[in-house]
Amino acid sequence: MLENWHDVNGLIGNSLIYFDRNDQQWHQSWIDTNGSSLALAGGFIGGVLTLSGTKPNTGELHEIQWRPLKLGRVEQIWRMSLDNGATWTPRFRGIYYAVDQQN
Repeated sequence: MLENWHDVNGLIGNSLIYFDRNDQQWHQSWIDTNGSSLALAGGFIGGVLTLSGTKPNTGELHEIQWRPLKLGRVEQIWRMSLDNGATWTPRFRGIYYAVDQQN
């Protein structure tokens, strides 16, 4: 899945989510217009897709989870840790749903 995004400060970027048959893991790669990147990897734990990775040159540990909700919706929770997972700071929460293109 290819995602094109922009934040409230004007930063623009892309992410690519894919399943790698070689390592049997899900991956997400992020890049933005500032040249910042983030690579995450992981899999399903208890029905929740959980990907994590460390941002280069910062030591920031990032974790993103997607969990199914009712009515075909999906919740995304993104959090970050500066102490290797001892404590977490929320970064983003989103609810995704399909839009009926016929209405």
